[in-house]
Amino acid sequence: MVLPESNRERIINVLDIFDLKYRDNFSWLGWENRKTQKYAISYEGKLYPPKMIISLATGVPRHKFNGGLQSNNYLSKYGFQIVNLTNLDSKSAITNNASVKQPKEIIKLKEDRIINTSIERQNDGFSSITRELYTLLLDLQRFDHTVMSKVLPENGIYFFFEKGEMVNNQFERIVRVGTHKGINRFKGRIRQHYGNRNSLRGNKNRSIFRKHVGGALLRKNDPHDYRLLEWLDGSGKSSPEVEEEVSKCLRADFDFCCIEIK
Repeated sequence: MVLPESNRERIINVLDIFDLKYRDNFSWLGWENRKTQKYAISYEGKLYPPKMIISLATGVPRHKFNGGLQSNNYLSKYGFQIVNLTNLDSKSAITNNASVKQPKEIIKLKEDRIINTSIERQNDGFSSITRELYTLLLDLQRFDHTVMSKVLPENGIYFFFEKGEMVNNQFERIVRVGTHKGINRFKGRIRQHYGNRNSLRGNKNRSIFRKHVGGALLRKNDPHDYRLLEWLDGSGKSSPEVEEEVSKCLRADFDFCCIEIK
């Protein structure tokens, strides 16, 4: 998407906001060292994540625009320096960046924060760790049923989102979290949920996600639909017409992000 215009002063103010509210936040500790983070803004001896800064400055969610070329060009036109984090010299040149931490320190801080924040709740009802999970997922690439298998990990955890489902009007709600049975079967698990690539066929007995969506669709149309009992039976007979409706629904309204597990 085309990003709305901003200005250098506003972006500088957002850098200050990041320092005050996010730099020491659990989900941003060690962000410079993540494999998925290739670029950073370099400003007054500190590094800043480009997509997060643009999102804060424009109000556009991070998954709605691209990192890399789009983000870098956007920031460069306002006079900000972009450094490549895969170049070790660019990291070592930022001598005053307090958020760069050694891996062991990162792990220890994360463990401490999990212990200390797991029962804390803010005024909006979020536990701190829930908010940080949503914040972390916002930075991940989103996929839908058209995703090519080669871009997905062999093993991982997936998080599904439904269009229009929001949490406190702040985050898109996670509607399903899952993984897969067996090694290297992540891609097949995603395909089981969305159904056959070249048709609307699927199998609710291989995907509890499909079973739940199908059950909701049947109840919505007719709470007394005679097919409900058999559909909700984990080994019950499937219904081709319901499978098609499930596939249409999932493909139109659901996308997902994932975290690779090695």
